Amino acid sequence: MGTQQHSFLGMSIIPIGDGQMSPRVIIEMLPYNVLLDIFDFCRAAAMRDLEVWAWHRLVHVCRKWRYLVFRSPRRLELHLRCTWRTPVEETLGVWPPLPIVIQHWDYPNVGDNIVVALGYRNRVCSIDIKSIGSLLLNRLATVMQEPYPALTYLHLGSIPKTTLVLPNAFLGGFAPNLQTLSLDEIRFPGLPNLLVSSTNLRYLHLERIPNTGYISPEAMVTGLSALTGLRSMTLKFKSPTSRPNRRSRHPPPLTRIVLPALTRFLFQGVSEYLEDLVARIHGPRLKYVNIRLFNQVVFEIPQLVQFIRRAELLNALDQADVTFGSHDVSVKFYWSERTTDFRELSLQVPCRELDWQVSALAQLCRQLLPLGVGQLTICERLRPIWQGDMDNTQWLELFYPFIAMRSLRISYGMWPLIVPALQEPTGGRVTEVIPALRNLHLEGYRPTGFEQQATDPFVPVRRLSDHLVTVHPWCGRNEYHSG
Repeated sequence: MGTQQHSFLGMSIIPIGDGQMSPRVIIEMLPYNVLLDIFDFCRAAAMRDLEVWAWHRLVHVCRKWRYLVFRSPRRLELHLRCTWRTPVEETLGVWPPLPIVIQHWDYPNVGDNIVVALGYRNRVCSIDIKSIGSLLLNRLATVMQEPYPALTYLHLGSIPKTTLVLPNAFLGGFAPNLQTLSLDEIRFPGLPNLLVSSTNLRYLHLERIPNTGYISPEAMVTGLSALTGLRSMTLKFKSPTSRPNRRSRHPPPLTRIVLPALTRFLFQGVSEYLEDLVARIHGPRLKYVNIRLFNQVVFEIPQLVQFIRRAELLNALDQADVTFGSHDVSVKFYWSERTTDFRELSLQVPCRELDWQVSALAQLCRQLLPLGVGQLTICERLRPIWQGDMDNTQWLELFYPFIAMRSLRISYGMWPLIVPALQEPTGGRVTEVIPALRNLHLEGYRPTGFEQQATDPFVPVRRLSDHLVTVHPWCGRNEYHSG
Protein backbone atom coordinates (compact mmCIF):
# COMPACT_ATOMS: atom_id res chain seq x y z
CA MET A 1 0.00 0.00 0.00
CA GLY A 2 1.55 3.34 -1.10
CA THR A 3 2.28 6.24 1.21
CA GLN A 4 -0.57 8.73 1.26
CA GLN A 5 0.39 12.38 0.70
CA HIS A 6 -1.53 15.42 1.89
CA SER A 7 -1.28 19.08 0.90
CA PHE A 8 -1.11 22.03 3.26
CA LEU A 9 -0.13 25.63 2.42
CA GLY A 10 1.42 24.51 -0.85
CA MET A 11 3.68 21.87 0.77
CA SER A 12 3.52 18.10 0.41
CA ILE A 13 2.86 16.40 3.77
CA ILE A 14 4.09 12.82 4.10
CA PRO A 15 3.24 10.54 7.08
CA ILE A 16 6.41 9.32 8.87
CA GLY A 17 4.71 7.00 11.39
CA ASP A 18 2.92 7.28 14.70
CA GLY A 19 0.53 9.75 13.14
CA GLN A 20 3.29 12.38 12.62
CA MET A 21 3.48 14.33 9.40
CA SER A 22 6.67 15.65 7.73
CA PRO A 23 6.57 18.69 5.40
CA ARG A 24 8.51 18.43 2.14
CA VAL A 25 9.09 21.61 0.19
CA ILE A 26 9.01 21.02 -3.56
CA ILE A 27 11.87 22.92 -5.25
CA GLU A 28 9.53 24.35 -7.86
CA MET A 29 7.87 26.26 -5.03
CA LEU A 30 11.02 28.20 -4.13
CA PRO A 31 10.95 31.88 -5.12
CA TYR A 32 13.34 33.17 -7.78
CA ASN A 33 15.70 34.85 -5.37
CA VAL A 34 16.19 31.66 -3.33
CA LEU A 35 16.79 29.58 -6.46
CA LEU A 36 19.29 32.15 -7.68
CA ASP A 37 21.16 31.97 -4.37
CA ILE A 38 21.33 28.17 -4.71
CA PHE A 39 22.65 28.42 -8.27
CA ASP A 40 25.23 30.97 -7.20
CA PHE A 41 26.32 28.68 -4.36
CA CYS A 42 26.85 25.87 -6.89
CA ARG A 43 28.93 28.23 -9.05
CA ALA A 44 31.11 29.27 -6.10
CA ALA A 45 31.59 25.62 -5.05
CA ALA A 46 32.74 24.66 -8.54
CA MET A 47 35.20 27.57 -8.65
CA ARG A 48 36.54 26.71 -5.19
CA ASP A 49 37.11 23.08 -6.16
CA LEU A 50 38.69 24.08 -9.51
CA GLU A 51 35.94 22.33 -11.41
CA VAL A 52 34.15 23.36 -14.59
CA TRP A 53 31.05 25.42 -13.79
CA ALA A 54 28.38 23.27 -15.51
CA TRP A 55 25.62 25.88 -15.63
CA HIS A 56 24.29 24.44 -18.90
CA ARG A 57 22.85 21.50 -16.99
CA LEU A 58 20.55 23.82 -15.08
CA VAL A 59 18.90 25.26 -18.17
CA HIS A 60 17.83 21.79 -19.30
CA VAL A 61 15.83 21.10 -16.11
CA CYS A 62 12.78 23.27 -16.82
CA ARG A 63 11.65 26.48 -18.46
CA LYS A 64 11.65 28.37 -15.15
CA TRP A 65 15.30 27.49 -14.45
CA ARG A 66 16.31 28.31 -17.99
CA TYR A 67 14.70 31.72 -17.73
CA LEU A 68 16.30 32.41 -14.35
CA VAL A 69 19.81 31.36 -15.43
CA PHE A 70 19.82 33.41 -18.61
CA ARG A 71 18.37 36.40 -16.76
CA SER A 72 21.45 36.50 -14.45
CA PRO A 73 24.49 35.94 -16.69
CA ARG A 74 26.84 38.24 -14.75
CA ARG A 75 26.05 37.00 -11.27
CA LEU A 76 26.28 33.37 -12.38
CA GLU A 77 29.34 34.15 -14.54
CA LEU A 78 27.93 32.41 -17.59
CA HIS A 79 30.37 31.81 -20.40
CA LEU A 80 30.97 29.41 -23.26
CA ARG A 81 34.12 27.30 -22.90
CA CYS A 82 36.03 26.56 -26.09
CA THR A 83 38.89 24.08 -26.38
CA TRP A 84 40.67 22.53 -29.36
CA ARG A 85 37.91 19.89 -29.42
CA THR A 86 34.97 22.32 -29.41
CA PRO A 87 33.03 22.67 -32.69
CA VAL A 88 32.94 26.43 -32.28
CA GLU A 89 30.46 27.49 -34.97
CA GLU A 90 27.97 24.82 -33.95
CA THR A 91 28.32 25.53 -30.23
CA LEU A 92 28.00 29.31 -30.53
CA GLY A 93 24.97 28.91 -32.75
CA VAL A 94 23.05 27.04 -30.04
CA TRP A 95 23.55 29.37 -27.09
CA PRO A 96 22.90 33.07 -26.48
CA PRO A 97 25.81 35.46 -27.23
CA LEU A 98 27.61 34.82 -23.93
CA PRO A 99 31.28 35.63 -23.21
CA ILE A 100 33.79 33.12 -24.58
CA VAL A 101 36.52 31.45 -22.50
CA ILE A 102 39.33 29.80 -24.48
CA GLN A 103 41.37 27.02 -22.86
CA HIS A 104 44.06 24.99 -24.60
CA TRP A 105 46.41 22.85 -22.52
CA ASP A 106 47.40 20.03 -24.89
CA TYR A 107 48.82 19.50 -28.37
CA PRO A 108 51.07 22.55 -28.81
CA ASN A 109 50.36 23.10 -32.51
CA VAL A 110 46.78 21.81 -32.86
CA GLY A 111 44.26 24.61 -32.62
CA ASP A 112 41.91 25.13 -35.59
CA ASN A 113 38.93 25.56 -33.28
CA ILE A 114 40.92 27.92 -31.07
CA VAL A 115 41.64 30.16 -34.04
CA VAL A 116 37.96 30.16 -35.01
CA ALA A 117 36.94 31.12 -31.48
CA LEU A 118 39.45 34.00 -31.47
CA GLY A 119 37.56 35.43 -34.45
CA TYR A 120 34.80 36.47 -32.03
CA ARG A 121 37.04 39.11 -30.51
CA ASN A 122 34.17 41.19 -29.05
CA ARG A 123 33.11 38.21 -26.92
CA VAL A 124 36.40 36.58 -25.89
CA CYS A 125 36.93 37.40 -22.20
CA SER A 126 39.57 34.85 -21.18
CA ILE A 127 42.45 33.10 -22.96
CA ASP A 128 44.44 30.40 -21.16
CA ILE A 129 46.88 28.57 -23.44
CA LYS A 130 49.66 26.48 -21.89
CA SER A 131 52.50 24.73 -23.73
CA ILE A 132 51.89 26.57 -26.98
CA GLY A 133 54.08 25.76 -29.99
CA SER A 134 55.54 28.14 -32.55
CA LEU A 135 53.09 27.23 -35.32
CA LEU A 136 50.01 27.84 -33.18
CA LEU A 137 51.44 31.03 -31.68
CA ASN A 138 52.09 32.44 -35.14
CA ARG A 139 48.49 31.70 -36.12
CA LEU A 140 47.20 33.33 -32.93
CA ALA A 141 49.44 36.37 -33.35
CA THR A 142 48.15 36.84 -36.90
CA VAL A 143 44.50 36.74 -35.75
CA MET A 144 45.05 38.87 -32.62
CA GLN A 145 46.36 42.03 -34.27
CA GLU A 146 43.36 44.05 -33.12
CA PRO A 147 42.07 44.90 -29.63
CA TYR A 148 39.87 42.47 -27.72
CA PRO A 149 37.60 44.83 -25.76
CA ALA A 150 36.09 42.12 -23.49
CA LEU A 151 39.40 40.40 -22.66
CA THR A 152 40.14 40.37 -18.91
CA TYR A 153 42.45 37.34 -18.56
CA LEU A 154 45.38 36.30 -20.76
CA HIS A 155 47.92 33.54 -20.13
CA LEU A 156 50.32 32.25 -22.78
CA GLY A 157 53.03 29.71 -22.00
CA SER A 158 55.50 28.14 -24.43
CA ILE A 159 56.53 24.51 -24.58
CA PRO A 160 59.75 23.72 -22.64
CA LYS A 161 63.05 24.96 -24.07
CA THR A 162 61.30 27.01 -26.73
CA THR A 163 61.40 30.79 -26.90
CA LEU A 164 58.45 32.31 -28.74
CA VAL A 165 57.90 35.90 -29.85
CA LEU A 166 54.77 38.05 -29.84
CA PRO A 167 54.71 40.87 -32.41
CA ASN A 168 54.54 44.50 -31.30
CA ALA A 169 51.07 44.72 -32.86
CA PHE A 170 49.68 42.02 -30.57
CA LEU A 171 46.18 43.03 -29.37
CA GLY A 172 46.63 46.21 -31.37
CA GLY A 173 48.75 47.47 -28.46
CA PHE A 174 45.51 48.20 -26.59
CA ALA A 175 43.94 46.20 -23.73
CA PRO A 176 41.87 48.58 -21.58
CA ASN A 177 39.91 45.89 -19.68
CA LEU A 178 42.71 43.38 -19.16
CA GLN A 179 43.02 42.44 -15.48
CA THR A 180 45.49 39.52 -15.57
CA LEU A 181 48.45 39.18 -17.94
CA SER A 182 50.69 36.12 -17.63
CA LEU A 183 53.48 35.18 -20.05
CA ASP A 184 55.74 32.15 -19.56
CA GLU A 185 58.93 32.04 -21.67
CA ILE A 186 57.34 34.37 -24.22
CA ARG A 187 59.28 37.25 -25.73
CA PHE A 188 57.15 40.39 -26.13
CA PRO A 189 59.11 43.55 -27.02
CA GLY A 190 55.90 45.59 -27.19
CA LEU A 191 54.93 44.85 -23.58
CA PRO A 192 55.65 48.33 -22.14
CA ASN A 193 53.37 49.96 -24.73
CA LEU A 194 50.58 47.46 -24.02
CA LEU A 195 50.87 48.07 -20.27
CA VAL A 196 50.36 51.80 -20.72
CA SER A 197 46.88 51.09 -22.12
CA SER A 198 46.05 48.34 -19.58
CA THR A 199 44.88 50.69 -16.86
CA ASN A 200 42.69 48.03 -15.23
CA LEU A 201 45.49 45.48 -14.87
CA ARG A 202 45.58 43.82 -11.45
CA TYR A 203 48.03 40.92 -11.91
CA LEU A 204 51.19 40.94 -14.04
CA HIS A 205 53.23 37.72 -14.15
CA LEU A 206 56.25 37.31 -16.44
CA GLU A 207 57.89 33.91 -15.92
CA ARG A 208 61.14 32.58 -17.42
CA ILE A 209 61.77 35.76 -19.39
CA PRO A 210 64.16 34.70 -22.19
CA ASN A 211 67.50 36.39 -22.77
CA THR A 212 66.28 37.79 -26.07
CA GLY A 213 63.19 39.17 -24.33
CA TYR A 214 65.13 41.63 -22.17
CA ILE A 215 63.26 44.86 -21.39
CA SER A 216 65.21 47.58 -19.60
CA PRO A 217 64.14 48.65 -16.10
CA GLU A 218 63.43 52.15 -17.40
CA ALA A 219 61.09 50.83 -20.13
CA MET A 220 59.38 48.50 -17.66
CA VAL A 221 58.73 51.32 -15.20
CA THR A 222 57.30 53.45 -18.01
CA GLY A 223 54.78 50.70 -18.71
CA LEU A 224 53.98 50.24 -15.02
CA SER A 225 53.39 53.93 -14.40
CA ALA A 226 49.72 53.75 -15.47
CA LEU A 227 48.89 50.66 -13.41
CA THR A 228 47.58 52.27 -10.24
CA GLY A 229 45.41 49.21 -9.53
CA LEU A 230 48.21 46.64 -9.88
CA ARG A 231 48.15 44.22 -6.92
CA SER A 232 50.69 41.54 -7.79
CA MET A 233 53.80 41.64 -10.00
CA THR A 234 56.17 38.82 -10.92
CA LEU A 235 59.35 39.28 -12.97
CA LYS A 236 61.47 36.15 -13.34
CA PHE A 237 64.37 36.05 -15.79
CA LYS A 238 65.50 32.73 -17.19
CA SER A 239 69.26 33.30 -16.81
CA PRO A 240 71.75 35.81 -15.34
CA THR A 241 72.71 37.05 -18.82
CA SER A 242 69.66 39.34 -18.73
CA ARG A 243 71.29 42.32 -17.05
CA PRO A 244 71.62 46.09 -17.60
CA ASN A 245 74.57 47.41 -19.56
CA ARG A 246 76.93 48.96 -17.04
CA ARG A 247 77.70 51.85 -19.36
CA SER A 248 74.01 52.68 -19.85
CA ARG A 249 73.02 52.56 -16.17
CA HIS A 250 71.86 55.87 -14.71
CA PRO A 251 71.89 57.24 -11.15
CA PRO A 252 68.73 56.68 -9.09
CA PRO A 253 65.91 58.99 -10.22
CA LEU A 254 64.70 61.91 -8.14
CA THR A 255 61.08 60.80 -8.47
CA ARG A 256 59.41 57.38 -8.41
CA ILE A 257 56.19 55.96 -9.73
CA VAL A 258 53.67 55.00 -7.04
CA LEU A 259 51.83 51.70 -7.19
CA PRO A 260 49.32 52.23 -4.37
CA ALA A 261 47.56 48.85 -4.66
CA LEU A 262 50.68 46.65 -5.00
CA THR A 263 50.90 44.08 -2.18
CA ARG A 264 52.95 41.25 -3.80
CA PHE A 265 56.27 41.52 -5.63
CA LEU A 266 58.30 38.54 -6.86
CA PHE A 267 61.60 38.80 -8.72
CA GLN A 268 64.26 36.47 -10.08
CA GLY A 269 67.34 37.84 -11.80
CA VAL A 270 70.56 39.74 -11.21
CA SER A 271 70.87 42.33 -8.47
CA GLU A 272 71.78 45.11 -10.92
CA TYR A 273 68.43 44.84 -12.70
CA LEU A 274 66.54 44.64 -9.42
CA GLU A 275 68.34 47.72 -8.09
CA ASP A 276 67.56 49.78 -11.21
CA LEU A 277 63.91 48.67 -11.09
CA VAL A 278 62.99 49.18 -7.43
CA ALA A 279 64.84 52.51 -7.31
CA ARG A 280 62.02 53.82 -9.53
CA ILE A 281 59.05 52.27 -7.67
CA HIS A 282 57.23 53.04 -4.44
CA GLY A 283 54.83 50.37 -3.18
CA PRO A 284 53.50 51.67 0.15
CA ARG A 285 51.17 48.68 0.75
CA LEU A 286 53.65 45.91 -0.03
CA LYS A 287 53.42 43.00 2.39
CA TYR A 288 54.90 40.07 0.46
CA VAL A 289 58.27 40.30 -1.30
CA ASN A 290 60.09 37.27 -2.70
CA ILE A 291 63.52 37.84 -4.25
CA ARG A 292 65.73 35.21 -5.90
CA LEU A 293 69.10 36.61 -6.95
CA PHE A 294 71.42 34.73 -9.26
CA ASN A 295 74.67 33.97 -7.47
CA GLN A 296 77.57 36.41 -7.60
CA VAL A 297 80.61 37.15 -5.46
CA VAL A 298 79.45 40.52 -4.15
CA PHE A 299 75.87 41.61 -3.51
CA GLU A 300 75.08 45.33 -3.28
CA ILE A 301 71.39 46.05 -2.68
CA PRO A 302 71.03 49.60 -1.26
CA GLN A 303 68.01 50.37 -3.48
CA LEU A 304 66.25 47.14 -2.47
CA VAL A 305 66.80 48.04 1.18
CA GLN A 306 65.19 51.45 0.64
CA PHE A 307 62.37 49.86 -1.39
CA ILE A 308 61.57 47.57 1.55
CA ARG A 309 61.86 50.32 4.16
CA ARG A 310 59.38 52.45 2.21
CA ALA A 311 56.82 49.63 2.72
CA GLU A 312 55.53 50.15 6.25
CA LEU A 313 54.13 46.62 6.67
CA LEU A 314 57.55 45.07 6.01
CA ASN A 315 59.22 47.01 8.82
CA ALA A 316 57.66 45.01 11.67
CA LEU A 317 58.98 41.54 10.85
CA ASP A 318 60.30 39.93 14.02
CA GLN A 319 61.16 36.32 13.10
CA ALA A 320 63.49 34.79 10.52
CA ASP A 321 64.05 31.32 9.08
CA VAL A 322 67.28 30.39 7.31
CA THR A 323 67.21 27.25 5.17
CA PHE A 324 70.28 25.63 3.63
CA GLY A 325 69.61 23.34 0.67
CA SER A 326 71.65 21.26 -1.74
CA HIS A 327 71.16 23.83 -4.52
CA ASP A 328 70.29 27.11 -2.79
CA VAL A 329 70.02 29.02 0.44
CA SER A 330 67.21 31.25 1.64
CA VAL A 331 66.17 33.54 4.46
CA LYS A 332 62.58 34.38 5.23
CA PHE A 333 61.49 37.22 7.51
CA TYR A 334 57.92 37.25 8.77
CA TRP A 335 55.59 38.62 11.41
CA SER A 336 55.01 36.34 14.39
CA GLU A 337 51.48 37.49 15.22
CA ARG A 338 48.86 35.16 13.79
CA THR A 339 46.52 37.43 11.83
CA THR A 340 45.00 37.48 8.38
CA ASP A 341 47.41 40.28 7.51
CA PHE A 342 50.14 38.00 6.11
CA ARG A 343 53.57 39.65 5.79
CA GLU A 344 56.79 38.13 4.49
CA LEU A 345 60.14 39.09 3.00
CA SER A 346 62.09 36.25 1.43
CA LEU A 347 65.53 36.19 -0.22
CA GLN A 348 67.10 33.23 -2.04
CA VAL A 349 70.43 32.63 -3.76
CA PRO A 350 71.11 29.51 -5.86
CA CYS A 351 74.52 28.05 -4.97
CA ARG A 352 75.80 24.69 -3.71
CA GLU A 353 78.87 25.24 -1.51
CA LEU A 354 78.14 25.91 2.15
CA ASP A 355 80.71 28.70 2.50
CA TRP A 356 79.23 30.49 -0.55
CA GLN A 357 75.75 30.11 0.91
CA VAL A 358 76.78 31.57 4.26
CA SER A 359 78.69 34.41 2.58
CA ALA A 360 75.74 35.34 0.34
CA LEU A 361 73.27 35.41 3.24
CA ALA A 362 75.65 37.36 5.46
CA GLN A 363 76.02 40.05 2.79
CA LEU A 364 72.29 40.35 2.16
CA CYS A 365 71.24 40.33 5.82
CA ARG A 366 73.95 42.80 6.84
CA GLN A 367 72.59 45.36 4.38
CA LEU A 368 69.06 44.92 5.72
CA LEU A 369 70.09 46.34 9.11
CA PRO A 370 68.57 47.26 11.44
CA LEU A 371 66.56 44.06 11.84
CA GLY A 372 64.36 43.67 14.91
CA VAL A 373 64.37 39.89 14.66
CA GLY A 374 63.92 38.27 18.06
CA GLN A 375 63.92 34.65 16.94
CA LEU A 376 66.09 32.98 14.29
CA THR A 377 65.61 29.41 13.06
CA ILE A 378 68.28 27.62 11.02
CA CYS A 379 67.40 24.41 9.18
CA GLU A 380 68.61 22.31 6.27
CA ARG A 381 66.41 20.99 3.47
CA LEU A 382 66.69 17.43 2.09
CA ARG A 383 69.79 16.78 4.23
CA PRO A 384 72.37 18.27 1.85
CA ILE A 385 75.95 16.98 1.98
CA TRP A 386 78.66 19.63 2.11
CA GLN A 387 82.36 19.07 1.71
CA GLY A 388 85.14 21.07 3.27
CA ASP A 389 85.46 22.92 6.56
CA MET A 390 83.74 26.13 7.51
CA ASP A 391 85.60 28.89 9.29
CA ASN A 392 83.80 29.73 12.54
CA THR A 393 84.13 33.43 11.79
CA GLN A 394 81.88 32.97 8.74
CA TRP A 395 79.02 31.84 10.97
CA LEU A 396 79.53 34.84 13.22
CA GLU A 397 79.34 37.10 10.16
CA LEU A 398 75.95 35.56 9.42
CA PHE A 399 74.76 36.24 12.97
CA TYR A 400 76.03 39.81 13.05
CA PRO A 401 72.85 41.44 11.59
CA PHE A 402 70.67 39.68 14.18
CA ILE A 403 71.80 41.82 17.07
CA ALA A 404 68.32 41.75 18.70
CA MET A 405 68.04 37.95 18.56
CA ARG A 406 66.98 36.46 21.90
CA SER A 407 66.17 32.93 20.71
CA LEU A 408 68.15 30.75 18.29
CA ARG A 409 66.74 27.43 17.00
CA ILE A 410 69.00 25.07 15.04
CA SER A 411 68.09 21.80 13.35
CA TYR A 412 69.84 18.51 14.05
CA GLY A 413 71.82 18.56 10.82
CA MET A 414 73.09 22.11 11.33
CA TRP A 415 73.96 22.63 14.97
CA PRO A 416 77.11 20.44 14.95
CA LEU A 417 78.40 22.89 12.32
CA ILE A 418 77.26 26.08 14.04
CA VAL A 419 77.65 25.50 17.78
CA PRO A 420 81.49 25.41 17.63
CA ALA A 421 81.38 29.00 16.38
CA LEU A 422 79.60 29.92 19.63
CA GLN A 423 82.33 28.31 21.74
CA GLU A 424 85.22 30.70 21.15
CA PRO A 425 87.64 30.46 24.10
CA THR A 426 87.49 34.13 24.93
CA GLY A 427 83.84 34.62 24.09
CA GLY A 428 84.45 38.26 23.27
CA ARG A 429 83.47 38.13 19.62
CA VAL A 430 80.35 36.06 20.35
CA THR A 431 79.00 38.45 22.97
CA GLU A 432 79.66 41.33 20.60
CA VAL A 433 77.80 39.71 17.73
CA ILE A 434 74.72 38.35 19.57
CA PRO A 435 74.56 40.23 22.88
CA ALA A 436 70.80 39.65 23.42
CA LEU A 437 70.80 35.86 23.04
CA ARG A 438 69.04 34.12 25.95
CA ASN A 439 67.85 30.74 24.62
CA LEU A 440 69.53 28.21 22.36
CA HIS A 441 67.19 25.46 21.05
CA LEU A 442 68.85 22.41 19.48
CA GLU A 443 66.88 19.75 17.62
CA GLY A 444 67.48 16.31 19.09
CA TYR A 445 69.60 17.74 21.91
CA ARG A 446 70.14 15.48 24.93
CA PRO A 447 72.30 16.79 27.80
CA THR A 448 74.51 13.70 27.82
CA GLY A 449 77.49 12.38 25.92
CA PHE A 450 78.69 14.21 22.84
CA GLU A 451 75.90 16.77 22.92
CA GLN A 452 76.77 17.82 26.45
CA GLN A 453 80.42 18.26 25.49
CA ALA A 454 79.43 20.22 22.41
CA THR A 455 77.17 22.69 24.20
CA ASP A 456 78.26 22.93 27.81
CA PRO A 457 81.39 24.96 26.99
CA PHE A 458 79.11 27.63 25.61
CA VAL A 459 77.33 28.21 28.92
CA PRO A 460 80.31 29.50 30.90
CA VAL A 461 81.14 31.78 28.01
CA ARG A 462 77.73 33.41 28.41
CA ARG A 463 78.23 33.62 32.19
CA LEU A 464 81.03 36.06 31.45
CA SER A 465 78.34 38.46 30.24
CA ASP A 466 75.44 39.90 32.24
CA HIS A 467 73.10 36.99 31.50
CA LEU A 468 73.03 33.24 30.98
CA VAL A 469 72.16 31.40 27.77
CA THR A 470 69.94 28.39 28.40
CA VAL A 471 70.24 25.38 26.10
CA HIS A 472 66.93 23.62 25.36
CA PRO A 473 65.93 20.49 23.47
CA TRP A 474 63.85 21.35 20.40
CA CYS A 475 61.40 19.04 18.68
CA GLY A 476 62.50 20.62 15.42
CA ARG A 477 60.62 20.49 12.18
CA ASN A 478 57.21 19.62 13.60
CA GLU A 479 57.33 22.68 15.80
CA TYR A 480 58.99 24.66 13.02
CA HIS A 481 56.20 24.04 10.54
CA SER A 482 53.38 24.41 13.04
CA GLY A 483 54.72 27.55 14.62
